[in-house]
Amino acid sequence: MPKNASREFTLGDSANVAASELAEEQALALLQRSDVTATELALLGRNPSVIKSRKVLRGLATHPRSPRHTTIPLLRRLFTFDLMQVALTPAVAADVKRAAEEQLLNRLESLSSGERISLARRASGRVAAALLLDSEVRVISTALDNSHLVEASVVVALMNKNSPESLFARACDRIRAELLRAVFAGGCAGVTARNAPAINSPICEGRFRIRRSEMKTKYWLALVVVAFALGALANSQSDGTAALFKIENDFMKAAASHGSQGYMSYYADDAVEVPNGSAFLHGKENIAKTMGFLDKPDNHLTWAPVSAGIAASGELGYTYGRYEFSSKDKDGKPVVDKGKYTTIWRKQIDGSWKVALDMGNSGQ
Repeated sequence: MPKNASREFTLGDSANVAASELAEEQALALLQRSDVTATELALLGRNPSVIKSRKVLRGLATHPRSPRHTTIPLLRRLFTFDLMQVALTPAVAADVKRAAEEQLLNRLESLSSGERISLARRASGRVAAALLLDSEVRVISTALDNSHLVEASVVVALMNKNSPESLFARACDRIRAELLRAVFAGGCAGVTARNAPAINSPICEGRFRIRRSEMKTKYWLALVVVAFALGALANSQSDGTAALFKIENDFMKAAASHGSQGYMSYYADDAVEVPNGSAFLHGKENIAKTMGFLDKPDNHLTWAPVSAGIAASGELGYTYGRYEFSSKDKDGKPVVDKGKYTTIWRKQIDGSWKVALDMGNSGQ
């Protein structure tokens, strides 16, 4: 193969890309081309001669136009730190990054201590979070310093039933260091980084008497507060969602029992209705004028939510689902209209939920 073969290589010929004698330099040149297509990259990924090359594999995995069905299976062939680069490359699709992280997580137990330390220092936040549960203190300490690691991941690791004691110790060390920096920044006369007192000795006698045990207690209290706050938030979100499902059921029962009055009792005074094919209706009073059909004995409106959610503030929620309206035409024959709806709920001062906005459209 002549040295200038890569210059003579042309795109658009599938046989060229799939040729078994394709050289590594030609494959790399192809990856650098701005006009390379996803089809050509897929063919390159199936070429047995070039995918033996580490550079080609890494180039395929990180190329923004590489098809998922080509890239993800090739991740198993990548070296550990090439996988790390794939997970950190901004141009790589999110699902490919996650697949690369999965490969890394599956390999952690088989990696050497040095490799795990390197990953703890440089890998993505998800991999660093997994290494917080490592058995080696050096790995945990390095993972805590990872720039991609977020506080929420640390809290989750601390709450894990399998978290090692060394994780708590290292986390406390980090908190103590932050507290000391805050103390020094606050202005201790005569205290500098060079003559700073030991962590377990009084700091700036008479102003800051922070000892090791006190700082550890404060950290544990902060951790407990965070843990309970996260648990309370999760429970409140779950309870709020269940409440909206119940409210929807009560809402429908009120409409069935008391017609338009029962229906409108669940609307806020400033509610907005978005009718199918009609103009906006603003205000409970205007909406009520259009709901008289619910008072007719042959008309029956039923609905069922399929999902619900609560905003983090706890002040707004939503439900969406399917409805069915049955009635009779002028000849007395039954007519059924089915469709979908979405409702935005707003919590009132008294703690009740009222419809803030409602919309629906016909169709399955």
